[in-house]
Amino acid sequence: MILAAGASRRMGSPKALLPWGEVTFVQHLCSTLDELNLTVRAVITRSELAECLGVNWPIWLNLDPDRGMLSSLQTAIARLPADCPWLMVVLVDQPAIEAHTFQIMAERAQSSGWSSPVYRGRRGHPVVIGRECFTALAAAAPNQSPRDVLASFPRQLVEVEDACVSLDFDTPGEWAAFKRQFDLA
Repeated sequence: MILAAGASRRMGSPKALLPWGEVTFVQHLCSTLDELNLTVRAVITRSELAECLGVNWPIWLNLDPDRGMLSSLQTAIARLPADCPWLMVVLVDQPAIEAHTFQIMAERAQSSGWSSPVYRGRRGHPVVIGRECFTALAAAAPNQSPRDVLASFPRQLVEVEDACVSLDFDTPGEWAAFKRQFDLA
């Protein structure tokens, strides 16, 4: 799942629609993840962005996106098939993550606990959440963070050689630095 329901208030415009080469962040991530053989895939977004994304993936609407990431995870979990063993959570503001990193995380996915990549001691995304965590996330109170809910489940740290797993941005200044780092026009 690609989470793209944030309001991007500090950024001033939707991060999903920012350019990454000839496409947008969300389009790039969909294309990269198409290389994996994922059984279920969707972009979780807010209603005002749904028609602007221009992707060939299913769009699942988070009807209460201002509640934060937990509401997007709850939207995804509610629509997953009963036999789905795990959920890969990809943040739309991390387009620089390498395809190989997504592949490693998928290969290590389990139906129990959850996992996150680590690069030189820094944890990041994509996070893979096992089926055993779904009920707790679905039942979580609106004020809980996904990390708080997942803290009661075993976590596997997966060493990767991808500095971008912990690289994202929230402001125009961070975006400008990001573009310079990746030679984006």
